[in-house]
Amino acid sequence: MMQCKASFHVDKHYSRRHNMRDYDAAEWNKDGHIDAARSSQNVVLVDKSLRKFFDEVFGEAIEEANEKNRKKHPERCTTVAAYYAEYHGKAQEAIVQIGDGTTYQEIVLKYGQEKADDFYKTALGNAFEKFKEENPSLKVFGAYIHMDETTPHLHLDFLPVAEYKRGQKLKVSLEGALKEVGFARSKSDKFGENPYQRWLGDRRPDFENFHQKQVNELLGKNVLKILPSEKSTRPHLETWQWKQQQLEAQLTDLTQQKNSLQSDVEQARKTQSEIQQNTEKLKQEAEQAKAEKLMTIQIPPRPNLPEKPEKPKEPWYGSKADEKQYKKDLKEYEKQLKQWERDAPLIQQAQAQWDNDYNLLAMLQDTHKKQQQTAQEQAQRADAITQQSKTLQQERAAIPQQVEAAVQDRLKKAEQFTEMMEVSQSWKDRYQQAFGKPYIDTREEQNRDAGKNDKTEHDAGLWEHGD
Repeated sequence: MMQCKASFHVDKHYSRRHNMRDYDAAEWNKDGHIDAARSSQNVVLVDKSLRKFFDEVFGEAIEEANEKNRKKHPERCTTVAAYYAEYHGKAQEAIVQIGDGTTYQEIVLKYGQEKADDFYKTALGNAFEKFKEENPSLKVFGAYIHMDETTPHLHLDFLPVAEYKRGQKLKVSLEGALKEVGFARSKSDKFGENPYQRWLGDRRPDFENFHQKQVNELLGKNVLKILPSEKSTRPHLETWQWKQQQLEAQLTDLTQQKNSLQSDVEQARKTQSEIQQNTEKLKQEAEQAKAEKLMTIQIPPRPNLPEKPEKPKEPWYGSKADEKQYKKDLKEYEKQLKQWERDAPLIQQAQAQWDNDYNLLAMLQDTHKKQQQTAQEQAQRADAITQQSKTLQQERAAIPQQVEAAVQDRLKKAEQFTEMMEVSQSWKDRYQQAFGKPYIDTREEQNRDAGKNDKTEHDAGLWEHGD
């Protein structure tokens, strides 16, 4: 046996445009939760404009009240339009639903699409009649069965209207409307409880029992069990505590959305960067392919205009043979000139056509060759610079080792010199102990005396050029 829950939910927001699907699908179906192909299956039970509904319900009552107040209390007079502007926000919407999308699909699999749709249309239509019968003071101005969403459900748009003996006979009042259906405010109400909550608490299980009877009558017994709604185990919270929890939950949700959006933005930036890189690469490849294609085109030589034939010179005082030859050459010249005059325009036209067809191509090919040559030279220079940089890096890397080797060599020589000085001093000490006087190196005295003599002679002599 299938199991599900039935819901009876009331909210202060309603949308006639949504319920009637009377606007662009791109606007009301952005998330794709509505199957437009099934919108024709929707059922409109009642559809009235709330403004016209105010006219129907309160028009006569407002006119009667104005007639009574017009003389003594004209400030109390009003109009339906003003009354609508003040109280149209009191309209509410109830949503009645049997199970969820899974329940609906299981019924479709078991009984077929047509019977499943008929069951929901009949059951929800009967729920509408039950609501009107049990809540006559909750005036229904809109009732719609939606079959084009995940789960079939019923929208009930209603306005709480109460009757009064004094003043205006009919007024918008939720408390008065609930009082007329047996849910008056009482001193025995628990803390935080009001007639509206007691009405909801009574209607929910009542609708659950009603839906179970509908299931048994329309689908058969032991097919679908309506589970009772569970009472809330949440402890009582003060209003500020509840609002704090709601704000914290919203903050958590917004933080998650922010993190998700940041991740999406980073991914989008990364994707955009990749797209730009690929686009640039494709552009370069396309330009390279275009250039290569242009380079493969064979350009024919530009047509040359032949030189104009030169007129033969007339001989002066020539012989008859010369005159005869001159006449013959003149005839040949006139013949060649006529041929040249015929060919010249054609060749000039061919030259103009060549300039039009190949001049730019020749420039492009020449530019491309120069660019290739320049790129090749730049690549060679770059390779040379890279090689020089590597050599310099190797030399720089070897400098510390060379410096270290020189320092070690100097230290080694210093240590050897120190050892030699210590040995020399030790020998001099032994000499003084043996002979009772310090050791004097005669070679050092001779060298010192020789140096003094050289200096004296040099200082005493005349300076010569180059000293």
